[in-house]
Amino acid sequence: MQKLLRAGVLIPDESNLRPGHEPRQVRFFHDSMQSYLTARGLFQQAHEEQTWEILQRAAGDPLFAVGQAGLGFEAGSELFQMCLQVFGPEARLRHELRRQLHEWAYLYDDDLNKRDITSAVPDPLRPRFRARLSIGGDVSPRSALHIAIELSEEELQSLGLLYMRMAILLWPLRQPEQELGA
Repeated sequence: MQKLLRAGVLIPDESNLRPGHEPRQVRFFHDSMQSYLTARGLFQQAHEEQTWEILQRAAGDPLFAVGQAGLGFEAGSELFQMCLQVFGPEARLRHELRRQLHEWAYLYDDDLNKRDITSAVPDPLRPRFRARLSIGGDVSPRSALHIAIELSEEELQSLGLLYMRMAILLWPLRQPEQELGA
């Protein structure tokens, strides 16, 4: 803890602390630091696992939701956004995000609707998404999500945003056995 204090990662959380005295309470210099260190810890735990299922909880659990997040995202999970920065290599992260999204397309086909999927698509990609939907005629929610994945996968940030929005939407629908693993 002393090293973190000297490095400025932790700062005293006491208004009447006199110079040279050790604080009894400390806090991170910024809330984002806690999210970053948590993401690093999650990666240390999960990096050798076959899949990174922990990403769904980091993205979808309301416990990690924030009003206004950084890193180019609007409201959502700052922890998940830090996971996008920490988990790697990037090719594996992209693969895992796509894999889970495709899995959700099958698992939740009956629970999803195209309106929710449309709202999960990153704003700049939405016109292309709507155009692709209109070409396909009557498209199932599963197929709509597959189209959204295809359009979003070009950029990690777009794919991550789609993933986070879908995880938030689907979090309440998880099966009891999924909760045990999270």
